[in-house]
Amino acid sequence: MASFSEKQKFNSLWGYVILSLVVMANYFYVSSLGAANYTYVIITVLTALAILFIFEFSHLDTKVTKQGISHKFWPYQRKETTLLWEEIKSIEITKYRPIKDYGGWGVRMGYRKGRAFNTRGNIGMLLHLKSGKDVMVGTQLPQELYTSIKSYNKAKVINNLD
Repeated sequence: MASFSEKQKFNSLWGYVILSLVVMANYFYVSSLGAANYTYVIITVLTALAILFIFEFSHLDTKVTKQGISHKFWPYQRKETTLLWEEIKSIEITKYRPIKDYGGWGVRMGYRKGRAFNTRGNIGMLLHLKSGKDVMVGTQLPQELYTSIKSYNKAKVINNLD
């Protein structure tokens, strides 16, 4: 049986682009005031540091073990969430539309699609739970994830990427 572990981070380039835009926008705003306003400078620096922190230190950890499938999106989830094999009805490794289906990346609540945990890309593991809920967990390693889930043979798994 093949256990699986994946750690994903946001694409840091986007974090730096957003950070640069925030700093530039605040700089132009403060410049338009004509006089140095240190309150806006402090707000700019704190906003930039907060954005940098989010993009640099957020990460999604996914594990497949003999107990089930676990995920944790730090710093938004303090405790790891484990879905036991007995709780899972079926699993699809599939392409999805992060913005349309879930409203973007991160820890998201889709309108009709259930919860999503993703950092980038458009491939994920859609867990259909026996409770009727769905959970999407993004992955950058779909084939390895599929192989690991299949090796435990605990739930019906479909690879929609083939």
